[in-house]
Amino acid sequence: MIEPKVREELEAMRAQYEARPYAELANLGWIDLAPLTIQEEVYRPSIWSEDYNGKLLIVVQLQRNLWLGWKRTACIGSILSQDGEIEHVDEFFLMNEIGHP
Repeated sequence: MIEPKVREELEAMRAQYEARPYAELANLGWIDLAPLTIQEEVYRPSIWSEDYNGKLLIVVQLQRNLWLGWKRTACIGSILSQDGEIEHVDEFFLMNEIGHP
């Protein structure tokens, strides 16, 4: 389960990218963003996109280093169609349908 403050940040990131043109998102690839702090913890945000059944899946994620190289990743996303339909997906969809965050 994603902590509420982390989910808020992910939702804000997702909304920012959903507003961009489909063609721009289709060519997004993987982008690492500047680190940010949430409740005194440093997170490394990133966003990426890939084809998903003829639509576009965009994923926003926040990753936090734990100890001994372990990391915790929180992510949510959207499935976008070229005609403007948007379906929000959560971390459970990403793990069960896509197989990774």
